[in-house]
Amino acid sequence: MFTKQSDTHCNTAKAATLHLLKNIVQDYLHVIENKNLSTNTNKSKLNAWLQITERFNAANVRKRDKKQLMNQWKLAKINCKKQMSQLRRELNKTGGGPKPPSPSPEVLEIAEMIPLELEVDYNEFDSDAVKESVVTQNVEVEDFNYPSTSFGIKHHDIEEARMAKSIPTPKRATNKTLV
Repeated sequence: MFTKQSDTHCNTAKAATLHLLKNIVQDYLHVIENKNLSTNTNKSKLNAWLQITERFNAANVRKRDKKQLMNQWKLAKINCKKQMSQLRRELNKTGGGPKPPSPSPEVLEIAEMIPLELEVDYNEFDSDAVKESVVTQNVEVEDFNYPSTSFGIKHHDIEEARMAKSIPTPKRATNKTLV
């Protein structure tokens, strides 16, 4: 059985190891996080990880191999993404209540190192958009309500502008007959 003191020492050692790895990886970040998969890029990634392993083992008492360090970096990124995603979900909840706690400084440092992996995709043609169906002459026409744009213009504002200028509303018709 572990005592609380040994658990604290273990967590402190893990944090120190992760901090050391973060500091070393930061110098090679542009290489190891490159999304290009060409042969030359893969060779440079391999060389970068070998250099990271050498620097890490020179600075740390416990020696690690390349695979262990790569897995530790991968798990650190996954943990960062998980915590940042949880924070984003908590901030978007409605119903009031206290503000969710901020992620740890270590997680925020990793988030600053990998900003492109934390970017949220947005598509105005999202399939989860709210749909309103309109029935006209044996043809079902679907009219999509899109979310507001980043300029604060709502869907109904666009519709009012179209009506004023007599611009037809874009609709998607399907060839379904109604019973």
